[in-house]
Amino acid sequence: MALRVEVAVAAPLWRPLTYSVPPELAPLIKPLTRLMVPLRSRPRLGFALGSPEEGPGKGLKPIGDVLDEAGQPQMLPPGLLGFFQRAAAYYQAPLGQALAWSLPSGLGAGQAEFSQPATDKAPWASYRQGAEENQPRPGTQAAEVLEHLQGAGPLPLATLRNDFPRITQLARKLESTGWLSISHRPVVSDLLGLPILPEPRPEAYTADQQAALDAIIPAVTDHEFKSFLLYGVTGSGKTEVYVAAC
Repeated sequence: MALRVEVAVAAPLWRPLTYSVPPELAPLIKPLTRLMVPLRSRPRLGFALGSPEEGPGKGLKPIGDVLDEAGQPQMLPPGLLGFFQRAAAYYQAPLGQALAWSLPSGLGAGQAEFSQPATDKAPWASYRQGAEENQPRPGTQAAEVLEHLQGAGPLPLATLRNDFPRITQLARKLESTGWLSISHRPVVSDLLGLPILPEPRPEAYTADQQAALDAIIPAVTDHEFKSFLLYGVTGSGKTEVYVAAC
């Protein structure tokens, strides 16, 4: 018996395809987790339709990778699977394509390009929960890298190199033991040619931001359909509230 999962592939396919799942990736997969899967010898974006289950694995191709970062919210929350299934049926669209079209530009059907890093893409490291027997010993640089990524979230290897000169070697070792994943992301540069990195999350929200979150988050948690108006001048932190609420 093997671990397997049904996947809605971002292609004109009306039925899901079944893929085998490596044991180390199984804990990362839930409904609507973004996956990279092989289709006709090409990597394609796919979406898990459930958690991996045991079943016959003969002849199944393995999934290539999990694209949603460990410890971070999924791009598509698992609870929306039923909504997308109804939407795809209503508009007579293959489910995998409907899911891909719902993603922001650059993260949809063209996601397969991520498996072929180009010169304008840079490697990023993301924390991933691995097996306890392969966990780095406390006090080692490998353990410090994981602790840093747990607190800061995914980071470019170039940024980590400032504190860890041997980050390339460390990252490869941690990836091989299942405690870190490496992905290649487009590099966005400013007018001086320096990479633009995502802003770190604030340590604390302002009183107005916290008041807005206190009103919004209960509705999100309880799956209530409500409307909210965020009012504030440019730079007051409205987008940060939206990101935190999602």
